[in-house]
Amino acid sequence: MLNVLIVDDDKQKIKQINDVIDSLNVDTLVDKAIDVEEAKVKLSKIQFDIMILDLFIPTKCGLNDAKPENARDFLDYIKAEDDIFKPYFVIGNSALDDADEYKEFFVNHLYYLLKYDETDDSWIDALMSKILYFDQLKKKIQTDSRYDYDVAFVIALPMEFDEVLKINDYTWVKHDEYDSTTVYYTTTITNKKKRKLKIVAAYADQMGMSASTLLTTKMIYTFHPRYVIMTGICATVDDDIEIGDILVFDQTWNGGSGKLKDGKKKETLFLPDFHYEVLDPKIKIKIQEYARNRDVLDKIKQGFKFTQGRPKTEINIHCVDVTSVAAVTQSKIVVDMLKDKARKLGGLEMEGYGVYYAARHTFENAPTPIVIKAAADRADAHKSDNYQQYCAFISASFAFHLIINDLKF
Repeated sequence: MLNVLIVDDDKQKIKQINDVIDSLNVDTLVDKAIDVEEAKVKLSKIQFDIMILDLFIPTKCGLNDAKPENARDFLDYIKAEDDIFKPYFVIGNSALDDADEYKEFFVNHLYYLLKYDETDDSWIDALMSKILYFDQLKKKIQTDSRYDYDVAFVIALPMEFDEVLKINDYTWVKHDEYDSTTVYYTTTITNKKKRKLKIVAAYADQMGMSASTLLTTKMIYTFHPRYVIMTGICATVDDDIEIGDILVFDQTWNGGSGKLKDGKKKETLFLPDFHYEVLDPKIKIKIQEYARNRDVLDKIKQGFKFTQGRPKTEINIHCVDVTSVAAVTQSKIVVDMLKDKARKLGGLEMEGYGVYYAARHTFENAPTPIVIKAAADRADAHKSDNYQQYCAFISASFAFHLIINDLKF
């Protein structure tokens, strides 16, 4: 829709301009102002796409001070004033012959000035041409910058991916036509506001940051999602986090970024150079609210249909710092080194930083990244696969709950 403001005090001319716009079959909302003061009020409240400005406009109704300098000063005001919605395009018009001397002013400001004439329809053709061009331009901009999909799931492991597909038995459609190295699945769900949401999901061909970064990038460029979400499993390194708890990544970084050098005692020293990516603060607030909401978390746990592989502890949710590392970790020495460099470290895994980084550094409309994983082990010698399916299930379940109830679309 085009928002159009007609700034003119001639009722007959306003009607003619309205008639021209109506004849174009363009979806428009037309408003009017009869003097400069009223136009300023309109611009303080509404973003107009096009302003059609009479060159001889009074500053205030009843003052009888209409002159071209008023329109010129008004345009200077628009250019300088920050606390208004500046119209994207201005079309000046006048029925008087001396309007030509102000044409250069309009041209220098990248505006357009046409001569209104009741006896000659050429002004109508010019006005129609400008409005149609801007309508096409706005549609092109909106098309190029739109989000085609609402959510893209980027998953690291086939096992984790299977749990995403199982959630609430949504019907997924398989696609292998987009590229030869990745198979995508799409579905549609309805959120609590009765809006239909388009979801796409895929898993990487291997674990690690490189694979997740590449897959995230491909999905952004192919599907233009509003949100990119990763679910799955991770390890906790915090004694206050139980196996089966959900971790939402607040800050994440590449745990191996830095320099390795020999120490004085011929030991290897790691000098970190961490670059952090951070969760959207509005989403962080929502996550923190769920930390106090047992009903949702208990319901998620009850949704897991198996007794084997289910921890005895109840689910808690934590918005914490999680680092991504290059390898599966079962080393207390490595964990202690990471915790020494990041005092608030809550967990570690292998992909989340890649998802955040790809989403934050894209040329396309940047989606909002969210990584939600559940703690399946403690990254120690007792590491096992016992709780992986459960953790993949609850992280995916919480992600869908967040999509349906909290995320803005």
